[in-house]
Order: sequence, then C-alpha cells, then structure tokens
Amino acid sequence: MKDFSTEVPATKGTYRFLTGRGEGDKPRPCYDFAVVTKRLQGQDSEKSAVQSTIVDPLVAQGLWVDVIEGTDSTYYIVLVRAPEALVLHFAKELKLQVWMRCGNARELDDILVNDPSDVDPADRIQAIEYIIRVRANISKKSVPLIRRVFPVHDEAETAALMRKYIRSCGRLDAVQFGAHVKMYFGERVAYYFCFLDCYNQSLVPIAIVGVLFTLSRPYLVWGFFVSVIWSFWFLKRWRRENSAVNFTWKNDLHTQFLLYPNPHFVGTERLNPITNEVHVVYAWWKRVPVYLFVTVFMVVQIAIMMLFIAAWITTYETFQIRFPNTGFGGVQWLSVLGGGIVFGLFVDVVQWELVVKPVAQLCTQWENWRTTEHYVTFDLQHLNLESLFVTPIVVAQALNLLIQLLVPWALRRRHVALRKRTDHQALAFLTTQDARKRDAAILAALEYGPPDISMHPLLLPPHSRPPHATATARLASDSKAKDLQVDVQAWDALHRVAREVLFQCNQDKYDPYDDYHTAMVQFGFVVMFSMLWPLMPLCCFCINALKYRGDGYRLCTKMQRPLPQKAGGIGEWYTMFVILACVGVLVYTGLVFVSTGAVEFFVPRCVARIDLDTFRFGPSFECFDMSTRLVMILVSENVLFVGAWLFWSSWRSVPKSLDDQLVAAESAFKRALYEADSGSTSSSTSSSTSKKKKKKGGHETNGRTSKQGGPTEASPLLEQSHKALAKQWDP
Repeated sequence: MKDFSTEVPATKGTYRFLTGRGEGDKPRPCYDFAVVTKRLQGQDSEKSAVQSTIVDPLVAQGLWVDVIEGTDSTYYIVLVRAPEALVLHFAKELKLQVWMRCGNARELDDILVNDPSDVDPADRIQAIEYIIRVRANISKKSVPLIRRVFPVHDEAETAALMRKYIRSCGRLDAVQFGAHVKMYFGERVAYYFCFLDCYNQSLVPIAIVGVLFTLSRPYLVWGFFVSVIWSFWFLKRWRRENSAVNFTWKNDLHTQFLLYPNPHFVGTERLNPITNEVHVVYAWWKRVPVYLFVTVFMVVQIAIMMLFIAAWITTYETFQIRFPNTGFGGVQWLSVLGGGIVFGLFVDVVQWELVVKPVAQLCTQWENWRTTEHYVTFDLQHLNLESLFVTPIVVAQALNLLIQLLVPWALRRRHVALRKRTDHQALAFLTTQDARKRDAAILAALEYGPPDISMHPLLLPPHSRPPHATATARLASDSKAKDLQVDVQAWDALHRVAREVLFQCNQDKYDPYDDYHTAMVQFGFVVMFSMLWPLMPLCCFCINALKYRGDGYRLCTKMQRPLPQKAGGIGEWYTMFVILACVGVLVYTGLVFVSTGAVEFFVPRCVARIDLDTFRFGPSFECFDMSTRLVMILVSENVLFVGAWLFWSSWRSVPKSLDDQLVAAESAFKRALYEADSGSTSSSTSSSTSKKKKKKGGHETNGRTSKQGGPTEASPLLEQSHKALAKQWDP
C-alpha cells in the first residue's frame, strides 16, 4: 500500500456564490462541512484573503464549495460537499490505515469497499475532515480568518433517528439504535448508548427487588446483594456485551480504545537511536508541579466539603430533637428534602461545574499528554470523591437532565428569532429601495464600463495578469453583485440555511465525558448506598430511561455534530467503574460494622441491651469497641473480595460462541492468505524456470500448470510495518 497521494486531483471542484436567484445559485440538499469566518471589515482585501486561503484550496482538492455572505457583509459561510468518487478514494485508504493498526481478519470484507454506497456517513466525515485539515491545510491555527470548522448535521439522518427511535412511543430497539448511531456519529459515541442501555437493563432486577425490600426492610441482605453481587455481575455482563458488540461491528474483541494523537501536545524533538527517527518527547519531571497543584487543590475542595457536611449534620441533629415527627410532609422531612436540593445544587453546579471541572481540564492541558486517551485517563483522576458520595442522586440528576434539554432549546429559539428578525430587516431595506437605481449602483461598482488596464488586473491579457488575479477578485465581485434582482422567497430560503449553519457553529462540541461521569456518579450511589435506600435503583432506572432518549435528542438537535472516531469500548471509564465496585464493598462493610451498627442485631447479648424507649439507630460501642469493628471490617472485606474474584475469574469475558467464531474466521483468513501467497510464489518460480529453460533451449517447455494466485488489495499490506502505516494518517 502506498502513502496518501499528495498530487492535486485531476478533476477540480466547483465554486458557487449563492444568491438563490436561479437554479444554479440555490443551496444543495445536503452539505458535509462548514467553515465560518470571523467578523470582517468588508474590504476587498479581506474578501480576497478568504478566497485565496479558504475557497481556492478547497476547490483545488476537488471539493464543491458554496459561499453565503452574511446580511451585513461582515462574515462568510463556506459550505463544503465532496463528490462521491473523492470520498470513496480516501475512505478506502483510511479504512486500510486503521485496519493495519488495530484491525482483524473479519474486517477485511468491509475494508475493500468499491462502491460509494458502502461508505457510511461516519466514514465520509472522517475522509472529508482529512482532506480539509491535511491536504487543504485549513484550520483555525493555519488560517487566522476562520472562526470555526465543523461537520454539519445531515437533516435526513437526524430526522430518521428522531422519528424511528427517539420520538417513538413504543419500546426503543437499543441494538438497531446503536447501529444507526454508529453509522452516523461513529463508534465512540455509539458505545456510550450501548453502555447506558446495558446499565439500565441491569438495574431492572434490583429495582424490582428493591421495592419489595423496602416493604419488608431486610436492608442488610439487600445491601450485600447490590454492593457485592450485582456490581461485579453488571461489570462482567458489560464486558460480555462489549465483546458481542465488537463482534457484530467486526472490531477486535480485546481492544478497548484506540490511540488518537492529542492536537495540543507540545514537546522537544529527540532522535531515537534505535529507529533513527525523530520523536517529539516531553520530560516526565515537568508534570510533577501539576501533580502537586492537583493534590493541594483536591485537599482544599475536600476540606470545604467536610465543613459543609459538618454544618449540615449539626442542623439535621437539631431538627431531629426539635421536630421528632419523621412522617411524610413533616418539618424534618421537608428539611431533608430542602437540604438535599441545596446541597445538590452546590455540589453539581457551584463546585463541580464552576470550580472542579474547569481546573481539572486546565491541569490536564498543563500535563501535556501525547494522545487523547492519556488525556482522558488523567482527567478521570481529577474527579473529586465528594461528588460521588454526597450528591443527592435523584434531585441533582433530574435537574441536570431538565436543564440540559430546556436551556439549549430556549437558546435555539432565541438565536433563530434574532437571526430571522435581522434577515427580515435587511430584506425590507432592499425591497423598499428603487430596484433600478440599486442595480445601477451595483453595476457601477463592478465597473463593467470602459476598462482601465492600470486599475483592473482581470482585464489584462492572460499572459500578463498577476498570479491568482482571477481567483482573488471573483469573491469580491460576487459579493458586490449579490443584491442584484432580489427575490424574496429565494432570499428567505438562502438565509434559512445560513441561520441553521450559524446555530450549529455556536453549539458546543459533543463530548461523552459528562455523560460517562453522570453514569459513574449514579453507579457509585447504587453500589454504595442502596442499603440505606432500596428505592435508589428504581429511581436511577427511571432517570436513565428518560436520559437515554434525552441524550439522543440533545445529540441530534442541540450539539455540534462530532467527528467520528473508531473505538472498541468505553475505554478507561470501565476501570473507574471497577474501582467504584471495589469501593462499594468497602462502604458496605463500613455501614454494616460501624455506621449503622447492623452487626449487633446478630449477637444475642447486644440485642438484650437494646432499650426500645431510648434506642437510636447506630453503633453501640459497649457491645463492640472500635478496634474489634475494624478487625471485622478487614476480615469481611477480604472474604468478599475473594468471592468476587472467584466469580470474576469463573465467568468468561468473551462468550465461548463468539470466541469460537473468531478463531474460525482468523484461521480461514490465514489459510486463504497462505494459499494466495503460495500460489504467487509457485507462479513466480514456474515463470523463472520457464525463462531459464527458454533461454537455455531456445523454447519454453510446457509443464504442469501451477495455481495462479493473483494479487489482491490486501497483499501489499504485509510489506510495510504497522508503525510506518500509522504515521501516514497521523500528520
């Protein structure tokens, strides 16, 4: 396989300045990418810069480029659509590159695509992003005029997702929905929805049993079942489900994430004495100050939370004494509810969103990892533990879900209303003018009269024109002529497209970080505190049932279309869920032996000392002192961890049926590859022997016909190393 070709495509793209007047000036039904410029002064030099630095490189790479000018002529919207043949060429090369890095034999049939219909929308966006970013060298960093470069939503695909799945009243088919999301948004986004569906299905049994246990109140057994058994059962179930999804999507069953380069990585160049190649490295000791800062910052945050918790406990104890009634709607009940709401807003909004999360992201950038996976892994370590233990799960996550849906909807309505009012004002201004006088003024500005050779390079003979004179002047001339013969309907249709693109430009980029963090916080509450409140799994199930559709709606309508990325699972988040499951075992033993004192109900001499008139739920250190309780905790948690490890080891992460099919497919591929290589070798040997005989005897001797192994598209892949191929796609 050869490197990506660097020559300019034989067929160049097309350029259009959209006015909406004729059929050739109307927007296309669908676009792939959009480039929005910054606010300009409206000078011809700036328009020429937009033409030479943005439009011309895109056209030179074979892309179809349509330009819409803002109503106030201070910005441009460059819409990009790629021909099918161009997309097919680069999509094939991209698939081969990714397959060489992390592929398997079962993917080969999908890689050898020869028809544009075989290219998914996600593959299409990846190929076009490579053309724009690498070949045309268009980005915010390389072109200062650019405000944002982003893929635009396909209205037909998003409408199909909304109609078939998100807005449907019946039961949502998670398998088909995940496959559709993978085809449109890519595997990295699709795995989040697959994980959320698996997690919510796993909540069903404990949600039902939790209601029964709430009525019968055997909290100790219920806590053991959720914190010790269910947590590890769910994680193992997701591993098996992950393997099944990877098998269905023809991924490697043992690859959890792929390494994508971090675009913000900086370092110094060093020569590798082994490979004699130059690598960019970053000294490890430069990260030590960041670690120290994070440690101090987290200690301060925990101290603030401990102070807040101490104040709340003191207030709660006071309410217990003054208002002993604990019934529904009482003062004590309302105080607990109000404290939960205030505490949840403080932790989720003030501390997490405004303080911890921005500082954690800033520290992650300072730490300067080479790949995005290291970036995410380090960022996970910045999660403050108090957000896992004390956030009121029901109130906080329900409010977050409501805010995530209503706020973007309100902002969109406001954005559309403001843009539409501005466009109508500009249209009214144009329609109230005398059309003949306006058109005459525009034509005079274009100077279609007698030419002045010294002032107009476009009117010079072709051999004496300055370079790029035609290209740089065309956008400026089209900009001046856009208001000729204004059509009300065409104007409104054109600027309706512009309003939609500008709205997507202002949207946030989708990042599953917050969604995984929310699921992790919720999982922590379920495995740690279901013993105290058995209805928690039921509440989490109801929230997730709404969140599953809400996240899909937000992704299709309220977020910028993400760049598709290949994945093999949820990555390092799975490790964090395993850690939370282990912490759940520790919390359960602490609740049983220390916090609640439930162990005392199993000892007759401790039960005999209970005075029902003065009894308060909690530990009695007269029965067991603190040292004895610590020994109980250490012994019991080790016994539970051994049991969890035995269960974990005895249940396969990859179902045996999938493993057998994978081994069979790999064996068939290797045998076919060996036979093809043997046939090619035999053919070349026979050919060389015939040539020698022909040279020696003057004629060719016909012998037994050997098996002819024609060259295949996969054969040259074996001639290059994985490392060299990986560098072709990572510029």
